[in-house]
Amino acid sequence: NTGEAVSQGAELNIKWHSPKYWELWGNYTFLQARFSGSGAQLPGRPRHAAYARVDVARVWRGRQGSLYADVAAQAGSFLDEANLAAVPPRTLVGVGAKLELGGGVAIGVEVKNLLDARTEIVALDPPPRPDLTEVPRAIADVAGFPLPGRALYLRLDVAR
Repeated sequence: NTGEAVSQGAELNIKWHSPKYWELWGNYTFLQARFSGSGAQLPGRPRHAAYARVDVARVWRGRQGSLYADVAAQAGSFLDEANLAAVPPRTLVGVGAKLELGGGVAIGVEVKNLLDARTEIVALDPPPRPDLTEVPRAIADVAGFPLPGRALYLRLDVAR
């Protein structure tokens, strides 16, 4: 997004599907995006991001059902070009279930941020005093907006 940036990175994707019921997939992204002059990290660009999910599907009482669990982790990033306003790293866990009702209709339930993570510890560099080297900060998206705690979603999926 800027002519002064140098970006290097790599991405790895994995998917495994058992012949019976299991599916496991995930991805990892490494991104080193820095301003060429100052060496500061580009705002909103975490260096590491990873996601993993496991699904299990079975027929239950004549209907296809599935359960899943996932985890999303992201390194800290910054909101500003000077790298003073830090966004803390985060790890969020989720679970869900879905049941096919027939006719292309399914109902489901999801719990995002299952562990109700709301804050992470951010190191202060340089620390303002010897006894204050880190502070808690709200878990936020890459734009700095705080993320919600545990959230429950009910779903109705209709396939045409």
